[in-house]
Amino acid sequence: MDEVKFVIKTFLATLLLIALMQIKIGDKTIETRAYQMASQSKFTYFLIDIAQGTIQLSKQLKKLIDQAFDKSKTP
Repeated sequence: MDEVKFVIKTFLATLLLIALMQIKIGDKTIETRAYQMASQSKFTYFLIDIAQGTIQLSKQLKKLIDQAFDKSKTP
């Protein structure tokens, strides 16, 4: 029963947060301002750089693994 209460409380808290984010201050909602602030922050660019580096690393690892298996197949 505690799980059901938790789900209901979380759902209600989410609805409240969504409703509060729709409040307009000036010409923009709080949601729009938060999105713009998050998308322009240095931390976001840092995370993008980490993601791009991880993708490059995984491509290089895949290439190395493919080469290792190709060498083992030839007699």
